Parts: sequence; C-alpha cells; structure tokens
Amino acid sequence: MPKGRRVKKHCVYLRHDILHTPGCNPTQNLRKNVHKDTFTKLQVARLLSSSAGKPGKSVCRPCLQHIRDAFEPGQQREQESGSSSCSSEDEDESELQVSPEVQAVLDKLTSGEITEHEKCLIARALGSSLEQNIELDILDLKSRSNTIDYLRSLDVNKYLKERPAPILEFYKSICRFTRKMTPESRKMATNYLCKSLEALYGARNLKFIAPFSFMENLMIYYMSQSKTAAEIFGSSCPGGVYSTLKSFIHRETTSELKCPDGDVVVAFDNNQRLSRNWQIGVNSKMPMSCITSVCSIIHPRGVEQIIGEQSPELWKELSPSDLMGRYTSVLEEEDTILRGYRYGLLDKILLQYQTNGEIVFDYEFLPPINDPLIQVVDLEPVFVNPNSLNNVFKVLKHIRLHVGIPLNRRWIALVCDRYPYGLAHKLILEAGECKICGELFQSQHATVNHIEQQHDVEEDINENIDLAFKMFYLKPGNGHIEMNLLRVIFRLLWVPCLSTLTESLGFRSEKAKNFLLSDRDHHMAWQILQALFESILEICVTQFIDTFPNVLFPMLLFRSGIRAGNSEIALAARNKVSALFFIGNHPKYQPIIMNDLTRRFRCPNVPFICSESFSEARPEARQGADFLMEQRVRKTHRWLPPGVPSNEQWLNSIRNVEQMDKIMQMSLDRLHITSTAIDYVKSVDISSVRKEFVRILNDASAISCQDVQLEIKSLTGVILNRTMQFFLSIASTNMGEAYKCHSEGIRPRLRKVFMTDSDISTSVNLLTKPALIALINELISQVSATQQNDLHYKFRVCKTKVELIALYNDIVTEHPLHNTSEDDDDD
Repeated sequence: MPKGRRVKKHCVYLRHDILHTPGCNPTQNLRKNVHKDTFTKLQVARLLSSSAGKPGKSVCRPCLQHIRDAFEPGQQREQESGSSSCSSEDEDESELQVSPEVQAVLDKLTSGEITEHEKCLIARALGSSLEQNIELDILDLKSRSNTIDYLRSLDVNKYLKERPAPILEFYKSICRFTRKMTPESRKMATNYLCKSLEALYGARNLKFIAPFSFMENLMIYYMSQSKTAAEIFGSSCPGGVYSTLKSFIHRETTSELKCPDGDVVVAFDNNQRLSRNWQIGVNSKMPMSCITSVCSIIHPRGVEQIIGEQSPELWKELSPSDLMGRYTSVLEEEDTILRGYRYGLLDKILLQYQTNGEIVFDYEFLPPINDPLIQVVDLEPVFVNPNSLNNVFKVLKHIRLHVGIPLNRRWIALVCDRYPYGLAHKLILEAGECKICGELFQSQHATVNHIEQQHDVEEDINENIDLAFKMFYLKPGNGHIEMNLLRVIFRLLWVPCLSTLTESLGFRSEKAKNFLLSDRDHHMAWQILQALFESILEICVTQFIDTFPNVLFPMLLFRSGIRAGNSEIALAARNKVSALFFIGNHPKYQPIIMNDLTRRFRCPNVPFICSESFSEARPEARQGADFLMEQRVRKTHRWLPPGVPSNEQWLNSIRNVEQMDKIMQMSLDRLHITSTAIDYVKSVDISSVRKEFVRILNDASAISCQDVQLEIKSLTGVILNRTMQFFLSIASTNMGEAYKCHSEGIRPRLRKVFMTDSDISTSVNLLTKPALIALINELISQVSATQQNDLHYKFRVCKTKVELIALYNDIVTEHPLHNTSEDDDDD
C-alpha cells in the first residue's frame, strides 16, 4: 500500500449495506456507544466483523441507531436515553414526534382508506423489519438458559417489558390492552399476551424453548405424571418435549441436602416404585426399587436439642410401680378430659335440637392451635429397604450423621411406622458405640469384640462402650395408628351393623365388602364411620335414649385433635381407643403403644417435640409426622421417570423436589389457580347417608334402653356373644394388664372378645391342649368361690380336648365377664 495514502474506514456492522444512507461515515466507536451485553449478542448473532473488538473500529450513525433500537433491552435504553419506549397505554400519542410520511399512513389506516391488500403489504414490511429483533431476542433468551434460578426469578410483567417494544405494542393494540381493564382481566390478558409472544418466537425458531411455556410443561408433567401429556403440550407450544424435561431435572440437581439449624423431628419410611412387566420368564419377578426416604420437620427457633438438657439419656428411670401409678393417673385425667368434650358436644346438639328442631353436627369444638413456624426439609435418602435389623441400623447411622449429632444437636425425635419401629426400638436399647474410635455396632457384644481386637485397653472395657442411639426419642406415626385403629373398629362392628349398613351404599359383593374391611380407601372408611356416629347420636337425641357411641367418639376426637394440632386431646383420645389393639391379634402395635406410653411418662414437656401433628402452611391441614412424610414421598414420585428408577434418579428427584415445588407454585399463582384444599371428614356432606343409616337402625330397633341381660343381636338377627356387649371395657382392662406386665418384664394373659358363640369354638380349636388347660384354669380363678368347686370337679373329669372345649364354652357362656364393669357410659 502506498505510503501516506489514507485508508477508508468501513462500518463493522454486517447489515450496513442494507441500512446505510449515502454519505454516512463510520465515526462512532461501537464499544463505547452500546451496552456490553448488546455487543456480546451481536457477536453471538455473527452480525459484526471479526475485527469489531479491536481499537478504532467504528460504526456509522444509522447502524448505531438501529443497533440501539433493535438489540438493547428496553429498560437499558430508557435509562440511557431518559425516555421510555412507546406504549399505547402509558403515554399520550400527541406528545410523540412522528414524521409527516408516517403520520399520513397512520391517518389513512385510522380512516379506513387503505385496502386489505395494502394492509397486508404494510404488515409484511413491518414484520420484515422486526424479524431481526425477534431473532436477536431469541438468542438473548437462549443465552440465559432455563435454569431453576432463572425460572424462579421470572416475573411476567418484567419479562414482557424486556421484549421488543414494537412487537409488544402490536399485540397490545390488537388485544385492546388498556388501563381500563380490571385487575383480574389484566392479569389474565397479560398471561395470554405472554403465551402469544412465546408462540410467535417458537414459530420463528422451531428449536426455541420459551421459559413460561417450559414452566407450564413442567407443571403438566408433575400433575399428570404422563410422558405423553408432556410431549403433546411441547408439540403445541415452545415448552420443550419430555426429553427436555428429563435432562433439565437431571441437570439442575442440587448439592447434598443439609439439615437446617433448630429443633428437629425426623421421620423415615420405605419408598418404593414397582414396574409392570408384561413378559413371561423363568423365575420372573416384578421389577422394583425400594429406598428409605428421610424427612426432617424443623422448628428454626428451637434450642432444646442444642442445649441437650432434655436428652433421652438424661430422663429419669421409673420403677414398675411408678410406671403403673403414672399409667393410672394419666388415664384418669384423660377420661375426665374426654368426658368433658363428650358432654359439651351433646349439650350443643341438644340445644340446637330443642331450638330449631333439627340435628346439626358441628366439629369445630376443637379450634386450631397456633403452632410455631415450621419448615419441612428432605434429607439424603438411604438406599436400603428398612425391613431388617441390619438395614434399620444403616438408616439410624445415616440419620445420626446428617442431623449433626453430637456437633449440631444433642438429641432428636424420631418417627417411624410399625415394623421399622420395633427394629429401631431394639437398636436404641442394644446398639453400641466405641468411645475410642466412634465406630457403631448393632449390639453391645459386637462392640466388646471390636474393642478387644482393635484397641489395646487395660481398664474395664465397659467404660469404653456407649449406647449408639441413646439420643433418639422414638415415637410412632399417628397416621398409621389411625389407619390401623380404623381397620380394627371396622372388623369389630362389621357383623353387628356395618355389613348391613354398607349394603345400602352399594357394597354388596364379597369383594366389595373385603375392600372396606381391609381399609383400602382410608377417606371412604372415615366417611362411613362418621355417618354411623352421627346416625347413632341422632337416634339417641331424638328418642332421648341414654346411651352414647363410646368407641366412635374417641376415634373421632383423636382425628380432630390431630387436625387441630391439640396434642393433649389427640393423645387422650388415642390412648382410649388404642385399647382395641389389646382384644385382638396385634403383636406389632401392642408393644408400640406400651413403649410409647413409657417414653411419654419419662419425657419432659418440650412443646414442639411432644407435638402430635404438624403443618407447613394451613392450620386446618395438620397431619402426623408420618403422613407429612408420605406427602413428601408422593411429590418425589412425580419427578421420577417411568419404570424402575436407579439410585441416581431417586437422588435427583429428592434433591429437586423443593425447588420444583416453588416453580410449580409460581406457575399456579401466575395462572390464578389455587391449590386444591384437602377434603377432611368434617367437610364431606354425608347427610343422605346418615338418613339412610338412621332408617335402617330404627327399623331394626338396634338402639334402645335394653336390659343388659337380654340377648344382643346384629341387624341381620345374628346372636352376638356376650363379650361383644362390653368389648371396650375388656379392651381397657387388657391394656392395663398388658402395661403392668410390660413394666415388670413378663408376658400378659389377655381376655379375648368373640363376635358370636361359634367364634369361641373356632378360636379354641386352634389352641394346643396345654394352652387350653391353662386358659380354663385362668377362667375358673375369676369366678366366685361358690362356683369354683363345681367347675374344678367338671375340669378334673375332662380327659380329651373335645371335652375341654365343651367345658370352656360352658364357662364362657354361663359365667361371662365377672371382673368387668358393665357400666360403660363413662368410658
């Protein structure tokens, strides 16, 4: 190049040839006159020459103006220019500067002088001029990517303001989007406008995934758990397809879950997923994956577990006599509490009946209690099924580690169900910890062997052994106790009345009746039980019969106490109705109830830890810790892919559920959809069922002031065994005897309740001859002294098992319940 020759500058904007005017010079430095984000977007779109970033490279004024108008965010342009973008609802159009040529076109459009063909040409030209704006805006949205943090930060109004102003104004004008709209209409129109813009962007770029459409697809997949539903929605709008959702869930997995500070109640339960397999095979089994989910209920301001003064290892030991004394006094106090609520409910119903002549059942006699603000947080899962001692040991070790014992807190409350409860109880009593190295073992014997083999200890080995889980306060789950008690009550009342009453509801076949007896639908069973309670109470009130449904009322009060957060009422009612576990074969729940009573007698009053129910949001939605845990498990299942999940997929789902919940709630709020409230028993209209039950009971004269010596029959006329008339008294007596033997470490002998006389023979036939002899001796010892001699003589002459069974039936029939009070009204 000749020396001294001046080189002509070129505009670095590659669309210069389209936009430039004759005589313009590239004198404006690009990097100094546009926002750095705009410069990056232009580079991404490949609209700048490769040398654009070098010093001295400039653009001409028309290109700079086009870049600023088209590619810089609206909010940034407003801040730099001091003026807002055009808006038909925010600004007076008369104040805007419009060229005469444009004004002439606007006038013709307003007056209708332009033909449809000319309108099409104008719209086509306008669309062509805005095409690049949309393209660059799509690139801008893609650069942000759909991350959890980005989705959570989205606001629909702010999102729309960041879109190109001409396109937004075009849509607003068509939709008559003005300030005169009501707030509700404006919010709905804003959502439609947002979806319309995203649909437009999706038509411009078929691979574009719009944030709000993507959030809606996530919500649809969460609600439906259907891959097909996600594919259908993603094919109709830029919301992504199932593979996009799957990769998003996997990509956005958070780090390891931590237990927050504060007092904590930890619940754990098995969490499994089955997969249907329609193929045959040798030794084929249903594919299944089972883990243990762990959930923590946090009282953020609690400090009792940090201080450690109320730790279970510091609780006072009670002698058997002290435990029985506490048992007697506590049950008397609880009976007084229940009696007060029973009479209060009766007085309320009687007053309404005398005033209005109708029965109104009001279950609001337990107002909700204001609980402390709690937080429910999932913890890392354990990839074992808690169905063995070894697996539960792994679960307890995992919980102890993740709640930070002993560094972050000294003790915790632990909630689990039936079978894991028994195994956890055994480990709390027996599992050992080596004080030297801190290793944990399932038994004290294994801990001793470890110290002898691994450590050179001269002093007493026992001084280096501690209980591994002495800091756990073990509690049973109230939700599962409620379910099993409901099943017990259904079986007790099935032959006397429920079998006939439920036929009027359509449960006529054996399969349908077995469905009810097995409590497959917990909510349906509750509705039937409530209808029966109200029916009996209505007959008693209207006919002035001095009786009361003593079994159903404490059960109803137990449920109401849980829902209202009234732990005192819930416990009193639960202890009353839990006695029903002691008149049947319930080997799991009998020790659970007794162990729980012992721990409660020793436990100091720590309000949050002693709470029987919790709620994250609504006061009326309180549940036991185990049911709160199952609610979290159901949410986890919604984010699992179809089929049997791997451990990684379990982990991704559990770690993401908290963040995904917040995104789902944002989508629901934006669409103005409220979460469906949980329908509890008190909110269900069962008036028609109650009227039918009342009719059936009245026709059968089932409720009356009968003499207790008369035969009692079922609604179908079946004669019931005398033990059925006093089964609640027998249950209470058995529970007291069982607790006494439990505190003394001996095995109790409990009385049985028989439905009919034929059930006695069926039950006794299963006993061995020595067991039958021991049972007869126990019965003889309970009769009066004058009758014992005659029974002893009959007993001595019995040689065969058949003769012993006949004598047993004779004793039960002629000498029933001699040590049981027949006055059941105050129980």
